[in-house]
Amino acid sequence: MTRLEAGRIQAVDLGRQFRIATGGGRSLKATLLRRESPTIHEFWALRHVNVEIEPGEAFGVVGRNGSGKSTFLKMLARIYGPSEGHCSVGGRMSSLIELGAGFHPEFNAIENVYLAGAVYGIPKRELERGMNEIIGFAELDSFAYQPIKTYSSGMFMRLGFSVAMHVRPDVLLLDEVLAVGDERFVQKCLARIAQFRRDGGTMLLVTHDASTVKRLCQRAMLIEKGTVLTVGSADDVITEYHDRLAAQDDPHDHAEPTVRRQTLFDVDVTVLNGAGVQHHQFVEGDRFAIRIYLTAHAAAPDTTVSVLLRDELGREIGSQSARGVSFADGEQRTLILSVDAPPLRDGLFQVGVSVSDSAAGTELANVEGADSLSIYGQRSDCGGPVQLGGSWSVT
Repeated sequence: MTRLEAGRIQAVDLGRQFRIATGGGRSLKATLLRRESPTIHEFWALRHVNVEIEPGEAFGVVGRNGSGKSTFLKMLARIYGPSEGHCSVGGRMSSLIELGAGFHPEFNAIENVYLAGAVYGIPKRELERGMNEIIGFAELDSFAYQPIKTYSSGMFMRLGFSVAMHVRPDVLLLDEVLAVGDERFVQKCLARIAQFRRDGGTMLLVTHDASTVKRLCQRAMLIEKGTVLTVGSADDVITEYHDRLAAQDDPHDHAEPTVRRQTLFDVDVTVLNGAGVQHHQFVEGDRFAIRIYLTAHAAAPDTTVSVLLRDELGREIGSQSARGVSFADGEQRTLILSVDAPPLRDGLFQVGVSVSDSAAGTELANVEGADSLSIYGQRSDCGGPVQLGGSWSVT
């Protein structure tokens, strides 16, 4: 096989098969007598992957859980061998697949830097020259001589990231490793990755955060059930990924309401798509509606029914109310709030419903997290959970 130039990644008809034993556990007697052997199930986690990444390119890999993204990265990192085809990485490679993998818990930070350097093939003198920078970047100056088994998970991960980035690789493999500390340290990591790219390094990133792929990558690949669906510009691939997520909606993925206060009403809430069918996943700009079934346990001649949206952290995004809704004792009413031009563009939003007496303001029922909807951003010229809108004027 021809040796690749530094920074180039190549996969040709690459595939990986796993063998998994299924069935119940065997007793010691059955094991010794070799009876009741477990059934062996073979499946392809990845198959027929053909992709070439140019030196200096930032490349993203996206897909749902279990699609084969991490398997692909681990094959490039030589953790798994291929069952078919082959893959090659040119030059020195550093993988941030499992931060701190190979560290010894009894060693302190400095000893583990030397240990990692031996694994990467870095001369001891080079590590000695960069030791202060490695420990300083990880913000472990006061803990450098403590066994890392005493470290918090954040300290451990910071050390792993710092070591991997100071190896000065030609190729950097990243797998969901940007959550390595507080927000300030994450920004520091992103700045170091950006510097790595400016210096001409090749980066391959696996993440569920589509905005990170758009921010850092030029091209991307979408994998589903071990098969590559598309390779193209990061914007185009993320758009297709979001389209598929919205189309593969499963109402059972959404939890039951977490907080209920239903005193005078029974409340049932369902999110609908533009066709009036229960749905929970949408792309930016899709119409949706919120249907509310209310059953009164007592007469309520003048009520206000409100819908409230919250983000993942419980922060209020917006609300809409219908006033002057009357109920007889035992009466059921259906209210539908149609949102034809939703201002939401990216995120998971929880739907809450409250019913109150319009005159007195007394709460009659309240359901938090009654349903939810996920919206996937499509436009590359804006960000955040809400569409800012407006028009540009350039003078």
